[in-house]
Amino acid sequence: RQLIAIAPKLAQAIPGLRMLIVGGGDVFDELLAESKRVNVQIGRECITMTGGRTDINELVAVADVFVGVSRAALEAMAAEKPVIVAGNKLELAQENNFCCRGCELSNENLLYRDVVHTFNDLTDEQRQKMGAYGREVIFQYYSVTKMAGDCVYAYNAAWKESHEKQYNVVMSGYYGFNNTGDEAIMLSMHKNIQQMG
Repeated sequence: RQLIAIAPKLAQAIPGLRMLIVGGGDVFDELLAESKRVNVQIGRECITMTGGRTDINELVAVADVFVGVSRAALEAMAAEKPVIVAGNKLELAQENNFCCRGCELSNENLLYRDVVHTFNDLTDEQRQKMGAYGREVIFQYYSVTKMAGDCVYAYNAAWKESHEKQYNVVMSGYYGFNNTGDEAIMLSMHKNIQQMG
């Protein structure tokens, strides 16, 4: 919503800007209608809404800059793209798995500032360095080897604790962070485990 809202200002500040907004969801039709209205205001197709896609790697490959959160931001970093994490700093994003829970909410002013700065104030070389740094962050903190090692460590710690305290079941997941889908899965597993006992 914020990118669409600031698109006219961005299009003035960044000549030839094209924005590709990828994803579906409950508000897609609303955002599509708003993007069409804004494109008319700008006088050209500045915003393209793709809907849900599975070829994210190909779409990220053609981008100069990525704006977003969550795993999509990590995918863009892996592709060495400069990433704007919706008005937040890298350290804050890392603390909460790039979902920005508990972070300062993005706003149109911050987003405008960050996008214009990335395009107009940085050289191509600086943007490349930014992308290379993001890829290094992925290798250091989010590689398959690192994630697998973290999982093994967590399960070993849980296994050790379960033998000390005699737990019969250990549930592991991303719970307690107001993610409705994760919470629903956890509640379903918990209910099924109780019914089995």
